[in-house]
Amino acid sequence: MMTALSADILVCTETHWSQTTHQAWSYPIRPYSLRQTAATANPNWRGVAIFMSEEMSRHIQSTTTAIYEDGHEMGTALKVVLGFRRRQVHLIGAYIPTASPTNMADRTRTQQIVHGWLTAALDTGNEFILAGDLNEHLFVENRANPTQLGRFLRSSPEAKEVWQACP
Repeated sequence: MMTALSADILVCTETHWSQTTHQAWSYPIRPYSLRQTAATANPNWRGVAIFMSEEMSRHIQSTTTAIYEDGHEMGTALKVVLGFRRRQVHLIGAYIPTASPTNMADRTRTQQIVHGWLTAALDTGNEFILAGDLNEHLFVENRANPTQLGRFLRSSPEAKEVWQACP
C-alpha cells in the first residue's frame, strides 16, 4: 500500500527511460502531486529525472543536461536552477557510472561536468543540492583513491553539515 509522499523534489537515477518513455511521464504522478520537471535519458542503461511539486516548479529558471562532445545527451546528469528572491539554488541529479573499463570515459566526463556545475554555483555565491548515485564511498574514512569530485565534496565547507551528520 502506498502512502502520500510529502516532498517537493524527487530525483530518480538509472531510470533506463527512452526519450519516448520520459515524455509519457510528463503527466501528474498520483497521489504525489509531483510532475516531471526535467529528464535526460540514454536508452542503454542510464537516465536521470527530477520531479517537482507545482509550487517548487514555479522557481525554475533553467535546465541543463550533461552532453557528449558531439552534442548527444549522456543520460548521466541534469541540473535545474531554481531562482528565489536573493539567490539561486542549483539542483543537480547525477548518476556517475561505475568504475569499470567500459565506463571510465563516461564516468570521468560526468564527474567533470558535475564538479564544474558545483564550483560554478559556489563561485557565483549560490547554493547547490546534489542528489543521485555517485558510485563512490564518500562517507568512508581512509578510502583509497577518491576521485576529483569526491575530494571536492569531502573538502567543501559548504558540505560540512552533511559529513558531520554521517556516522
